Amino acid sequence: MKRQIAVLALLSCVACYSADPSVGTCNVAADCKLPDGGPFPGATCTDNRCSYACTKVCGGAEACVNGQCISQGPAIGTVTVVSPAPPNWARASDMMTVTAVVDDTQGPSGAVAGQPAGIASATLQIQGQPDIAGATIDTGLVRTYTFTVNAGTVQAPDSETPVDFTILATDNAGHATPSTGWGRGQLLIDRKPPSLASGVTVNFGVLGGAPPQIKWFPYAATGDIDVQVTLADSGSGVDSASLQLMEGVNRFDHGTPTCTAGQTTQQQVCHFTVAKSYLGAGNQGRIQFGVVAADKTGNALPGNTAALGIDGTSPTITFSVGTTGTTTIYPGASTDCAADVQACGHDGSHFFRSGDGKYTFKFKVDDGTNGSGPDPNGSTCAIAGVSTCSVTYDTTSGTFQFPAELSQATVTTTADGTGTVSSIKVTGKDLVGNPGTDVTLTSVAVNRVRWIRKESVNLSTAPVLSEQMGLVIVGGSVNSGDSIFAINTADGSQAWKAGAASPAVGTITGALALDTTPSTDVNHPSPILYVNGPT
Repeated sequence: MKRQIAVLALLSCVACYSADPSVGTCNVAADCKLPDGGPFPGATCTDNRCSYACTKVCGGAEACVNGQCISQGPAIGTVTVVSPAPPNWARASDMMTVTAVVDDTQGPSGAVAGQPAGIASATLQIQGQPDIAGATIDTGLVRTYTFTVNAGTVQAPDSETPVDFTILATDNAGHATPSTGWGRGQLLIDRKPPSLASGVTVNFGVLGGAPPQIKWFPYAATGDIDVQVTLADSGSGVDSASLQLMEGVNRFDHGTPTCTAGQTTQQQVCHFTVAKSYLGAGNQGRIQFGVVAADKTGNALPGNTAALGIDGTSPTITFSVGTTGTTTIYPGASTDCAADVQACGHDGSHFFRSGDGKYTFKFKVDDGTNGSGPDPNGSTCAIAGVSTCSVTYDTTSGTFQFPAELSQATVTTTADGTGTVSSIKVTGKDLVGNPGTDVTLTSVAVNRVRWIRKESVNLSTAPVLSEQMGLVIVGGSVNSGDSIFAINTADGSQAWKAGAASPAVGTITGALALDTTPSTDVNHPSPILYVNGPT
């Protein structure tokens, strides 16, 4: 009859049987498990208890038949991956060795009269691959079979997923090991190279240079640059001895990289050191390099590129003022003057002594095509006599600029109103701090005369200058026509004229007076020009 088996009691002895009634419960037979948690072949669920017909738990190659454990085929015992033994991984070129103990001592000769005992063959099976026959030199009912596996054949390219295999045997009567008794194992075969999990990181430094921008560092006789990579390999693992940074055929890093565990067990974060003196003193350049690595089975990291820059060269500062071919060009001839003036202070080779703040001095800081580039915030200017001078950087033209406002500058002038600024100095440096040679100009030309205009009047009084109205007003005597003229101070153009209309004022005999006091009296508008003429 069937007996209730205490499943929990099986934990201490898989092949033992306890006559104790089961204390476990079940709803279906699948709820009944062996001590290792696997399926319990032959168990049934009766009255919500696990039931089994045999007096012991039958082995994997046995079946419970009429209350007895009957061998169904040879039993597979210990399965061992011999070469290479885990946790070592095989290369694609390796021939792997697996052994299995096959036991037929409980074979059918002891259970069925007339059937011969003995093992006929053993087979290793991998899904999708031809069966691999085992070989043995043993002759008894317990034999050790050896299987030779071509690692490169059974593992897919670019894969490191463990390869599952099963082993079964057949006896001389044709009985095969049932699936519940198959030997099982995994082959560790690594055909997948490591990968860069998050690219290459150059720590610290200054981002700059020509596009694509990279991290730059100043040349130094001592000190290192830290390059960080995260390598991932779920197979044999990264071979730390293979790690290098290479610039072409040259080793770029020095010393031994240091690696620590990454965010997952398959990752390593490795740091390389690169000497800041790599290019030598006085040199600069963008260095393209790659990470070289392999896993422990020799699979090489695919080609990759990264770059950093080392700058040991000072930039060149170019600053000049002239009519052509210079960083700063004087305002063009007659610029900012009316077309009918007799002369203009902007003659193509002078700045105005004052009021030219809308124009800019320009200079360049050139670090070459293979340098870190100019520091946009690293340049200064100084104009003799001017308390404050501020430089801005124009990214479009690549020039540094500052206003050409020279009203407070120290200027040496001559009798004709022209002169030169005592000094204008500019400085600059590249992005990593290498300073260029300062440039000082002492020949920037200025003109105190903005314009000269001629009017048909004999001046008889001092002109009136109104900064508020931007006018200079002159008066005098004429034979006919207007005797008072207002000229725009900005460009010398005529703003208005008067004196010819009734009452005519043909001769100015005294000083002109201008009242610009604001007035709300419509009968006395503002401003008012007072004129003395003959009675």
